Amino acid sequence: MLVARTKSAVSFCPCCGCRTGRVHSHYVRRLTDLPWQERIVEIRLNARRFRCANSQCPRQIFTERLPETARPKARRTSRLRDRQLAIGFAVGGEPGARLSHRLGMPTSGDTLLRMIRAAEFKPLEPPRVIGIDDWAWRKGQRYGTIICDLERNRVIDLLPNRNANAVASWLGCARCVLVDPFRDYLEKRWEEGERRGQQLWTEIKRRGFEGSKTIISRWTAARKQRSSTAASNVRWRPPSRRNCARLLSKEPRSLDQQTERFRWRCMRGRPAC
Repeated sequence: MLVARTKSAVSFCPCCGCRTGRVHSHYVRRLTDLPWQERIVEIRLNARRFRCANSQCPRQIFTERLPETARPKARRTSRLRDRQLAIGFAVGGEPGARLSHRLGMPTSGDTLLRMIRAAEFKPLEPPRVIGIDDWAWRKGQRYGTIICDLERNRVIDLLPNRNANAVASWLGCARCVLVDPFRDYLEKRWEEGERRGQQLWTEIKRRGFEGSKTIISRWTAARKQRSSTAASNVRWRPPSRRNCARLLSKEPRSLDQQTERFRWRCMRGRPAC
């Protein structure tokens, strides 16, 4: 057992961030730490409660924070938690509990599983170099597609089949992830009149974009198509005489509503103006 106390005379309110040295009370906090000479170590920390100096703060009394030692309300130190979490990820719940007991860090399998579920993961960075291959869900019967990040040597996703359409759809989503942080800037430059994919790619590359020119070229093509579709929905233009003759020979079900109405009037000899 180790007895410890903090050296700092002041603390910061976790709610408003105000600095204060007004001590409200003391209490003993028990923390389990890494083993020493195969012995279980417990730290009895003389912790303090402080009064917030900000009269407008909703939390008038708070306990001092030790972010480098332990999380708030935790019963184990951060370094012990990291070791147990690594064991849980490696071997699972009950096997991890047995291994932890052998290493002098006793815990239960349920606790390891709770730690795994509550673990915080850093958001994955968009991959730049990927590998795609087929793999067997069940050998000889059902196959899928595996996508790996070749730079980080990890699996990114598993697709339920090995069709080209599924891979193309996944790649489209991946391109969207690359473009999303720069979408507002691209839209702003588009409204200013910039339509060249090469120029847009050069500008966002200076801002940290790591994708290729092809991604921006496809974005500009899709943006032009959306603009032309929106413009065409504003006003419907009657077809030319040659197109009128072609419409008369087409199946009405393959036409949109306005074109079908125009064709019907042509068949009745009363074309729309």
